[in-house]
Amino acid sequence: MQVPKLTAPSQSNHAIKNDNGNRHSSLLIYVLLAFIVVLLFIIFSLLIEPSSSHPVESLQEKNKPLINKIKDRHIITPVNEKQNENIEIDWMIKKSEAEMNKMPIWAKEQYQKTMEIEAQAEEYKANKEYVKSEEKFKQAIKKVESILEQKENILQQSIKKGLEYLEEENLTQSKKEFIKASAIDNKVLIINRSLARISNRPKVLELYQKSKNYEKKSDTNNAIKMLENALVIEPEYTKIEKKLQQLLLKEKSISFDKAIGQALSALDKKNYTIARNEIKKAHSLSSDDPIIQDIEQRISEGIISRKINHMISSAKKEEKKEQWQEAKIIYNNILKISPDIGQIIVKQERVNAYIQLNQLIDNIVNQTERLQNDKIFEKSKRALKYVRNELNQNSNSYYTIMKTPLLMQKIASAKEAINNASKQINVTIHSDNRTDITIYRVSKIGKLTNKQIKLRPGKYTIVGTRIGYRDFRKTIEITANDQSVIINVQCKEKI
Repeated sequence: MQVPKLTAPSQSNHAIKNDNGNRHSSLLIYVLLAFIVVLLFIIFSLLIEPSSSHPVESLQEKNKPLINKIKDRHIITPVNEKQNENIEIDWMIKKSEAEMNKMPIWAKEQYQKTMEIEAQAEEYKANKEYVKSEEKFKQAIKKVESILEQKENILQQSIKKGLEYLEEENLTQSKKEFIKASAIDNKVLIINRSLARISNRPKVLELYQKSKNYEKKSDTNNAIKMLENALVIEPEYTKIEKKLQQLLLKEKSISFDKAIGQALSALDKKNYTIARNEIKKAHSLSSDDPIIQDIEQRISEGIISRKINHMISSAKKEEKKEQWQEAKIIYNNILKISPDIGQIIVKQERVNAYIQLNQLIDNIVNQTERLQNDKIFEKSKRALKYVRNELNQNSNSYYTIMKTPLLMQKIASAKEAINNASKQINVTIHSDNRTDITIYRVSKIGKLTNKQIKLRPGKYTIVGTRIGYRDFRKTIEITANDQSVIINVQCKEKI
């Protein structure tokens, strides 16, 4: 019986063992690297945001089964299984990246579909269908990469929807959208501001309701205050802003009507200062309202009318004092303000007539000596007659004589002056028949011994001249009461 010959293991068997050892070592390295990467992501996630404040469970807890699975893997695997485990490690890294980016919050549905793909990959792997498992892991990786590429777009869409829901008062949906957006980027101001608006909305709505209650009580001022307080909390709330504008317009309209009413009331009472102040208020509230222009015109007319009435009153006082020239100036000023006032034109014409009558009489009374001249005497007689006829025949154009005592007194004085001037007084002149005699404004008499002439009352200057003698000069006054006057005219003093 032959004993079987023991032979040493062949060189090829050693090669197979060495190859298996190398393969196991490589797989172990990959597993350890994946494990370290996952642990680093978990630690980083915990440092950035504690799991207690995040709606998704802790990555460490969530990934524990997967980590344990990596630890428990057999070192020796077939070639297809090895490839499958390599792609699974890639998937775990990508999955950790997705969770670090909080994808379960902002892409929940898509992420769940990815998890379904992962489950299919695990199922194929359990059945040792490694090719199919590898395809599913690759599909899951691509799915996550695709979702990450849409991250910015999803952020913008969430902000847009959140704002729309907020505008529609759907606070629940709005909050969900902004939480989703915050998970993508919690540093965007509009997201944080919108979440604050959602949080403050109950207080804002409470103020809004108070405003409505005040409005029902017609307490517009307090209603406006409530809305203004609400806008301090949430200035972006367009509903509050619109309502505030409505109330402000309402309050503006009420204030406008009140100002117009007070202006009209003051206008009726001719209190133009108050009327003007109230119309200024109305103008600041609604400058385009046509009633403002109408009232402003009435105020202006009222002020002018009051001024004219005051001037008329002043003119009447001057007329009463028979200061016709001063009254004329006032009436002229009134016509400069309003040239079409008929009664002022009539008053002006009457004042002018009185000025003319007074001038005619003053020419007689103030210069009676001029009546010595026959021409002036006759002219004065006609002037006095004209004045008396004017007052008597055109009495409708003048005041009664009782209202013009100064003029009546002047007329009496003029009449007396003319009566006196109409008298002829005998004046006898004695001389030496050597002196040339001249009576100024009367005539040159010449040399005489005795001569009798007739002169009207008044002052006369008599001058005598003779060659070689100093001139004789004398002024005499003849009155209406004189019966006769005698005067001796001679140049006696030699030169």
